[in-house]
Amino acid sequence: MRRRDPGGNGHGAVPAGLDPALAATLGATPAEVRRSAYARLAGHATDGKLAVDLEQTRLEDISGTWEHLKTGASRKLVVMP
Repeated sequence: MRRRDPGGNGHGAVPAGLDPALAATLGATPAEVRRSAYARLAGHATDGKLAVDLEQTRLEDISGTWEHLKTGASRKLVVMP
């Protein structure tokens, strides 16, 4: 199985002008860089430095939740039991 090489240079370097966040989704960012970035993100979450705008919904209301999602929910929807 061959790895994607968006840089075309044999080691997956990010092409000039490609957003690094997008490159990560394409597998162009080396694993160690992704691991380090994830560790920083997890650290920020642990320290309470991240906030996520969310809306809790109940599992019994899942039909309404799906409809809300289809119409473009402005927040992350979290289904609670």
